[in-house]
Amino acid sequence: AADGATIRVANGTYPIVSQLLLTRAVTLQSTNGYASTIIQAPQVSGVRLILSHADARVEGFTMRGGASGNGAPGGGVLITGDGGTLYNCRVTGNRSQAYDGFGAGIHMIAGRVARCVIDANHQAIDSVRGGGVYHAGGILENCLILTNTTYSMTQNSGGGVYFYRSSSTGLMR
Repeated sequence: AADGATIRVANGTYPIVSQLLLTRAVTLQSTNGYASTIIQAPQVSGVRLILSHADARVEGFTMRGGASGNGAPGGGVLITGDGGTLYNCRVTGNRSQAYDGFGAGIHMIAGRVARCVIDANHQAIDSVRGGGVYHAGGILENCLILTNTTYSMTQNSGGGVYFYRSSSTGLMR
């Protein structure tokens, strides 16, 4: 799709087998919200939604079943340093299953996550951070973050949200 396009997606569950990568200024929008439109990733390593453009926007989807692999950030959603917006979505049932897989639900370096439900995401290995959200930058606002878990024997890992210590560009409100 060309920059500025809006792609509307009908109700349904959409199984994916590879990453959804948004690198253009497009809006991916469900017609009836996250309860009706689901992106279902098989529980294999590295499957997730990646927002990698400041004007990319995903609105009204449930993202579930993603899993990060060894050293791969973001089981459900990865927002790169280029940014993007995740709005009115649900990120649930994603996991990090390998060392340094920060952010089982969402790994954000920049961009904006707003009015989202982030729940039931799980970090399964020690030395991982951010069961719900690993926040290294960007804006996290007006989200409901609950029942996310992390496993760590060696450090405080942030079951709900982990704020990266050197993040000077981040905001949570």
